[in-house]
Amino acid sequence: MRRINDPTLFRSGMTQPCDPSRASAGAEKAAKAKNSARRPNGPVAAREWDVAHAAALRALLTQPPAVLPNQVGDPLVPLQIGIWDALIARLRPEAEPDALARAALRAYTRSTGYFMACARKEAMRHDLDGRAVEPVSEEHRTGAVKAVQGRRRSRACPQLSQMRVATR
Repeated sequence: MRRINDPTLFRSGMTQPCDPSRASAGAEKAAKAKNSARRPNGPVAAREWDVAHAAALRALLTQPPAVLPNQVGDPLVPLQIGIWDALIARLRPEAEPDALARAALRAYTRSTGYFMACARKEAMRHDLDGRAVEPVSEEHRTGAVKAVQGRRRSRACPQLSQMRVATR
């Protein structure tokens, strides 16, 4: 049965060749559009997960940092190297620094959205007040790209990631 508007078929019903050198300009434009949709140029927007971890971290501090997202859709930005010292200075007296704050900071900085923010080509690290202080190093950017790719791969093929965990 012939399918109408099937891009893989000619009008005669024969399949189009899969030779990339014979691909149409329209197919190349569609592929570029698809790839650019996966890599937006703007800031990475915070999701519920990111906001929840930022809120957990904010609850441990006497003064809330401007750099953390307050709601879904706020931009996620890479944090300054050594920000732990600045966080300790703002830590509530009753909060345990190692048990609570480190876990909250780790959860926030290990999210996929945070890695995506670090993977941007022109990404800048920010201090607690939200000011850009330095660019993300190429080494950290590459590591973030690999982390995002690994998570996408494990999400695409969960059986394979379960097999990897079982063999460790």
